[in-house]
Amino acid sequence: MRILSIGNSFSSDATRWLHELSVAGGKPIETVNLYIGGCSLKQHALNALDNLPAYLLEVNGEAIREGVSLNDTLRDGEYDAVTLQQVSSASGLVTSYTPYADQLAKLIRQEQPNAKLYVHQTWAYDEDCQEELFVAYNRSQSMMYKKLEQAYDLMAMSLDIPIIPTGDLIQELRESPYFAKEGAVPSSYDENEELPPFPAGSDDAAAPPSLTRDGYHLNLYYGRYAAACLWYAVLTRSPSAGVDWLPPAPVQQPKNHELKPEVWEFIRETADRLARENTDYKSEQIGEVPDIEAIPGSNLPDHLK
Repeated sequence: MRILSIGNSFSSDATRWLHELSVAGGKPIETVNLYIGGCSLKQHALNALDNLPAYLLEVNGEAIREGVSLNDTLRDGEYDAVTLQQVSSASGLVTSYTPYADQLAKLIRQEQPNAKLYVHQTWAYDEDCQEELFVAYNRSQSMMYKKLEQAYDLMAMSLDIPIIPTGDLIQELRESPYFAKEGAVPSSYDENEELPPFPAGSDDAAAPPSLTRDGYHLNLYYGRYAAACLWYAVLTRSPSAGVDWLPPAPVQQPKNHELKPEVWEFIRETADRLARENTDYKSEQIGEVPDIEAIPGSNLPDHLK
């Protein structure tokens, strides 16, 4: 199976471990990710319109080359699946999706008529996230989650395509006894660097781990692993439970990052259940698709609308 994600750092997070996990599960997936940091649906649509070579190409979680275009990548062989997502800061603003999601879907269907199109539902920020644009949601994780959930459902409904519910997964894991919103570390750290100490006043032996590393990007270890389990289960229609593979642990990780076997199992079971239940938009929560232009926006700046 070969998939293409038209996204940004959130699609990088979601697909980082997917290839390795899928190989271990006996259902190999080649992941191709078009990366521009903070790229919105609007910018993707404009890039396609002008055929701009503006992307970093990532294959199986590794950067391959810069200066590639969306159009050329769509024409590079055949894909079994293509995913679309909104930039996280605008994910809860319904008016930011139109008409760009529809324009991109039409281009994908034209260039890849045999590929299945998916909405990649991104996730809400941590309550303590310092991202400036979090103010659009009153710095409330629950508000952001509810708004992005509805916006992505509307996108999926309008395009008549299924959802990969990564945002639902992260939110459900956050509300479990195993994870919390504290303990974030800077996004500049990678798998091979020593992690900085936990915030002042915390006990790294007792403080529950965070699913993000900076308040919004996924934790490099189990946060990305959780997303990979979900994507694997959705795309292959096979459970991630029972796949004997875990990502390599970061160098000198804090003690509380050493998850017990039952926590890894809980992550897999939650991902598998959501893959079975939530791959389609939840129309019962929305009813008829409203007039998009009539939906009030948020406090995001005009350049993100």
